[in-house]
Amino acid sequence: MKINYNIDPALLVDEVEGPKVIAMMKEARVDTIWLWGYFYGSTWSSLETIAEAGRIARSHGFEAAIIQLPVGHPGNSLNPDDDAIRLKIPDHWRYREDSAGKPKYYIGDIEPVMVRENVESIVALRDAGFTRFMMDDDLRLGELGDEIQGCFCDICVSEFGRASGRTLTRESLVQALQDKADTVLMKEWVGYNCSKVTNMMKEMNVPGVELGIMVMHLGDERHGIDMREIQEAIPGCEFRVGELHFSDGEFGSPEGKASELLGIQYHLNLVGRERTVSETTVFPPKSLNENNLICKVKIAVSAGISDIYFMSGTWLIEESYWNAWSRQYPAIRQIAEWCDPYERAYPVHLAKGTHGAYGEAVEPPLLPYYAGLPVKPVRGNEPDTSGEVLLFFGDYHIGAEWKACFPLYKTVIVDSKAAERNKDVLGKLPANVKIWSHEAGTLPAETEVALLRSELEACEAIASGFPRLTEGTNLALVSLPDRNSVIVMNLEEHSNAGRLKLGDHQTSIELPALGFALVDERDGQFNVHLF
Repeated sequence: MKINYNIDPALLVDEVEGPKVIAMMKEARVDTIWLWGYFYGSTWSSLETIAEAGRIARSHGFEAAIIQLPVGHPGNSLNPDDDAIRLKIPDHWRYREDSAGKPKYYIGDIEPVMVRENVESIVALRDAGFTRFMMDDDLRLGELGDEIQGCFCDICVSEFGRASGRTLTRESLVQALQDKADTVLMKEWVGYNCSKVTNMMKEMNVPGVELGIMVMHLGDERHGIDMREIQEAIPGCEFRVGELHFSDGEFGSPEGKASELLGIQYHLNLVGRERTVSETTVFPPKSLNENNLICKVKIAVSAGISDIYFMSGTWLIEESYWNAWSRQYPAIRQIAEWCDPYERAYPVHLAKGTHGAYGEAVEPPLLPYYAGLPVKPVRGNEPDTSGEVLLFFGDYHIGAEWKACFPLYKTVIVDSKAAERNKDVLGKLPANVKIWSHEAGTLPAETEVALLRSELEACEAIASGFPRLTEGTNLALVSLPDRNSVIVMNLEEHSNAGRLKLGDHQTSIELPALGFALVDERDGQFNVHLF
């Protein structure tokens, strides 16, 4: 297990505060300190200060790396309580423009001048002794949402028109993307935007450095992020995943926790877990309580990520958080050591659109997570033969890609929302497709979980050895079949109970608030390891 945290270089070189921070990081078992590097078009501190901070970190046994904000960020992502913070990008950079042609303030378009100056910053920091760099927000071309995005300035629209052999205005391009009828244009526009991000990463991948990139929650091609393209272009690239849900308001509900798990799984589908790190963030200050911060770590570890990256804005996470982490670290580390050698398995798949270029709903209904099914999201353009059951819930189109995937499953369950959207093709689908008369996500979780379990039983969709919760709500589950184990996650901020089926046996299980358990079954005997 590895622990990361990002810190202001000036803090480390401070004769009074620096030793305190070093002591706190050692107590928290931090391995890598990521120093603030090139933010909004200039280095946060002088090169000399950053280099000295790196030397101090290394002298105390830490790895020293650099985090960059290469193109800015829409809004104050550093500290909303600090009105004096520097957010303006250089005047000679080009602003990104939205679909109405309005500038996205604090954030630049990806263009040659900005790319060149980012490369120069990496070369300078490399020469100052640093080799690892993480590209933080906003190295993408869109914000969280369903719609297809990009930079719609005159230069980008004209450049895309020339590259695609089309005569376009901003208005005609935006209308075509909103109509979602010309899939060729949609894919070409998305490919154009993704290539800008990927090519910038390639330019920054100068000799002697290792690059990583933060990928926002549910970020994909519609936002200019093609993770597989980046992975192919930058061998060994790190991906930081699990973003968002920074506050108790976002993360405190079962929905927030299930969404975080789904988002991590979505990105692990694309690039695997070997070179992924978590994003475990508090933002703004104190907005996420200590227990929820630790819960975010548990979700990442359960999904298969044990390289944990704690983050905050331009303030230091307070001592109470590090104390809470130190108390729970041994148990979480033990679970990571036991589980890291084993792949997670998800015999239940949840449809999450076809491809980012189609502009479908960015997040499907989360019902299967509340029901304690071993589920992960999948897309139609990426056939996955590891599933037994496909849940096709919500306003998604059953096109040629999905039609080719349906025969891979024992059972496909289409809810009423998806059935209505695709009523013209329902009669042409294979016999393994079952129509569920309910629309997922429209009733309280406890009621819907019971309905879903009944539907799965009625369809005879579940094999006898299928790990799952047969009773209880808001208990998510990850399966490790090669270990004959599951991880059960309590998504509630109060104690919660259910009944677990693992192999041919069942047992009752009760978890404390935000409690997780690794459950092993051997010859009908269950061992429960709480963490």
